[in-house]
Amino acid sequence: MRSSVSAAVLAEHAMRAITVKKNEDDAGKAAFTPKTYHSLTALRHRLGQWLNAKSPAPLDRWHDPRSKAHVSDTVKVIETVKWSDSEIRGTLQHLNFRNCSLK
Repeated sequence: MRSSVSAAVLAEHAMRAITVKKNEDDAGKAAFTPKTYHSLTALRHRLGQWLNAKSPAPLDRWHDPRSKAHVSDTVKVIETVKWSDSEIRGTLQHLNFRNCSLK
């Protein structure tokens, strides 16, 4: 599979690199022509269309996974509790905080 894909890519127009040498002793370097850009762009578009065609269908959802919108009317209002000093002392004594002072 891999070799057939690479062979198909190399068979595309202007996809083979040419070797540019400075002299006969030089190993050279690979270079591509300006037409290679257009060949690569066309290949990318064709691959993208093929991948899109192979993608699975979207999943049908039984429910919306997003959290529900917050409604401020349903929030319970918390009120502060006001205790007298004697109620606080009684609670502290009940919890074995006998020597606590209230300041």
